[in-house]
Parts: sequence; structure tokens; C-alpha cells
Amino acid sequence: AATRSTSARPASTEHEPAPCSKILVIDDEPAVRRTIELILRQSGHQVHLAPDGQAGVSQLDAGLRPDLIMLDRSMPGWSPRVTLAELRKRAPHVPVLFFTGQEVTRDEREQVQDVLYKPLAPSELLRAVELWLVAGSRPA
Repeated sequence: AATRSTSARPASTEHEPAPCSKILVIDDEPAVRRTIELILRQSGHQVHLAPDGQAGVSQLDAGLRPDLIMLDRSMPGWSPRVTLAELRKRAPHVPVLFFTGQEVTRDEREQVQDVLYKPLAPSELLRAVELWLVAGSRPA
């Protein structure tokens, strides 16, 4: 499958993201979580993993303050709409990227900063993460 991104990219990458950015990865597939964790950790990021939306929200409730959230669109439990609503209540300014092998609806696309389609090359994953970490670190 072709690598596609459906949202506008941040305009500039002149600022570097903070070292050791915290990234919350929410995906129900253990192999996907481990692969993303490995790629992101090798690039110096602190990675927090959750197997579903409810577990990801629980981490936010426990005090995790991520710089970026990567969210699988299709998981058991909460719907994407509920998961996004609960994440936004707790972390309204944190960029959320869908990481999915499925098409997303227009409504879903409007609720996230970007959509990354599986399978995705590690270099593409890192480029998207770095772009959104830079965008998310700019003062409002």
C-alpha cells in the first residue's frame, strides 16, 4: 500500500523537538507496539504503550503528559470517537496521529492532526513524528 498522509503538514521544521519527547502509542497489536517502540526509542524518544484507548486514557489520568499520541483507529473496546473524545478532554493540545491500515472517515480525519497508513517505513514514521513534535512544541 502506498504511504499516504491526509492532513496538512506543519509549515516549518526549523525548530528541533525537545530531546526525549514522550510519545504515547495506543495499539492493540503487540507486534506493532513493539516495533513502533523500538523505532522511536532508537531515535531518543520516551515511549509509553497502551493496548487500547481505555488503557491510554488511564495513563493520562495517572499523570502521563505526552508530547504526541499515536492511536490505532481500529481496536477492541471504545470506538475511535469515544477514545478521541476522552484523550482530548485530558490532553487537548497534544497532537494525535492515527496509525491505521484502514480508511478513516472525514469526521475522524478532522479530529486528528495526521493519518499515517500501515504499513509505513520507519523513516516515514520518524519524519511524521518529528514534524508533529516540532509543531506541538510551538507556543500558542
